[in-house]
Amino acid sequence: MDIVDARTLQQLKTLAIKGSEYGPIFDRGFLHIVTQLESNGLFEPKHFSLLACEDAILTQEELQRRKQLLIDLRMSPEDGKTFARGVSHAEDIFKKYARDSVDSD
Repeated sequence: MDIVDARTLQQLKTLAIKGSEYGPIFDRGFLHIVTQLESNGLFEPKHFSLLACEDAILTQEELQRRKQLLIDLRMSPEDGKTFARGVSHAEDIFKKYARDSVDSD
């Protein structure tokens, strides 16, 4: 198993904690992935993309899942979109560490 470089992870975490130009909600989304990587070297891709979608393209079931996710995160719909962008950014940077991309033994 390829474990994420601890130095790189710490540098990116420090930047997010200090605050990026994208704001604290974005940083919180980014740190959501960093925390998982710190715990076990991998992250579970969650599909926070629902938070970034427009209502018109979602099914009623997806709208309900998004509503519950926003409640769980204690966020407004706008903050949810920003959080999802932070998660997505971190997932792009660390995509090779996504649990789905690791070969099963």
